[in-house]
Amino acid sequence: MAMNSSPTSFAGVRAAVSIGLTLAVVLVSVPGAAQLPAPGARAFTNVTIVDGTGGPPRPGMTLVIRGDRIEDLFEASAKPLPTGVEVVDLTGRTVIPGLVEAHTHLQPLSRSRARLVEDLERMLYSGVVAIREMAADARVSGELNRAARLGQIAGPDIYFAAVMMGPHFRSMDGPATAVAQGADGNPGWIQTVTRDTDISLAVARAAGTGATALKLYIEMEPALVVAITREAHRQGLKVWAHPAVFPSTPIEVVRAGVDGISHACGLAWQHANLDTRRFAKVTRTNRPVFDPALVGAETTEMKALFEEMVRRGTLFDPTFSLYPGGRLSKLGCTPELMTTLARAASEAGVTMLTGTDWHTPPEAPLPSLHDEIIALVEHRILSPSAAIQAATRNGSLALGILERAGTIERGKVADLLILDGDPLQDIRAIRNVHATVKRGRWYPRADYEARRKAGVARQR
Repeated sequence: MAMNSSPTSFAGVRAAVSIGLTLAVVLVSVPGAAQLPAPGARAFTNVTIVDGTGGPPRPGMTLVIRGDRIEDLFEASAKPLPTGVEVVDLTGRTVIPGLVEAHTHLQPLSRSRARLVEDLERMLYSGVVAIREMAADARVSGELNRAARLGQIAGPDIYFAAVMMGPHFRSMDGPATAVAQGADGNPGWIQTVTRDTDISLAVARAAGTGATALKLYIEMEPALVVAITREAHRQGLKVWAHPAVFPSTPIEVVRAGVDGISHACGLAWQHANLDTRRFAKVTRTNRPVFDPALVGAETTEMKALFEEMVRRGTLFDPTFSLYPGGRLSKLGCTPELMTTLARAASEAGVTMLTGTDWHTPPEAPLPSLHDEIIALVEHRILSPSAAIQAATRNGSLALGILERAGTIERGKVADLLILDGDPLQDIRAIRNVHATVKRGRWYPRADYEARRKAGVARQR
């Protein structure tokens, strides 16, 4: 097996990667870029804080933001306000950390840039400050991310994955194959890998695109998953994966050390009576089908999978928003099975994320992430507090930015969602967006609604 992951293989591409990184710096510092002015100092008073750590709500608090950081947080009666701050009374409102959409696909080649910008704007004005793009054309996602960070467009930060999969992926359907369209050869953001691939070189090419992580999609033997994961971590990339990347089973993928897996129904391929070895070559019409009546959360195999995920800290986004598409229904996935497996994972102590893997219709006022959060609570998979933690703190953990974002604590980035009402009492209050704060800048929902209504009126 020629899965070469030696450091010497990487040395041969350092020059190329260096050029790519230099280009990225030039793009970010291009003269005349329309950067937003630095935010001032604000004090949010009389507010209830749900800080994303899983702790209890704290009513009657004052939250002080200076620049892009949380400067202070204290009970309103504990000390006077600092001088020179703009005071914003938020009586009756709740502040939580900004949301992370942990599984989305912008699918840039199927939609115009204008439509993508509209989607990103809707996300930001709905409280989403960062997204995990699970299969991306790096040219498009990188440009949009740069524009969002510079303030040239209103949108969340984009952390995207470069895809790796087996040689028959072009016969599959889905967003991963969509981003390969229009690309010549084996571009760094979507690569075919086999046991003969130079893994160090393949990972370096992916890193050179600006990706945060690799997405392992399908058609990989366990030894290949291990080799890719080790080399990706050595080069500073995370690894996100499907539960089964046939012929590898979910527990083999987890044991390889990946950082996170996606899709509740994908866990069903751990079922003992399913021989995934028969699916070394997987195509659109040749994927393992399971009987949902035979897949139980209490089986020895499933319990072992959950224990391994907890032991290794493997993150998990169940993607409840797959319900509307029914894309896995022909394989044996049902809403009942999805609920059973996601609930069992949560009860076992697996760290949960909130991702949708679903496209919000353009006429919808809010992105589908809010429906995902509500569904996790209403299906008794997570409590309201745990759902908020999954959508904030855990999402930042998945992106590798928890040390500076994801919770409301002194010194962290001021990424906040201000809600009318209390989502701990009624999780549906997550839809009652008053404003988003991204890196200290204020994005009032009322402004977005006014523009949206004006746009709808123009279309009539």
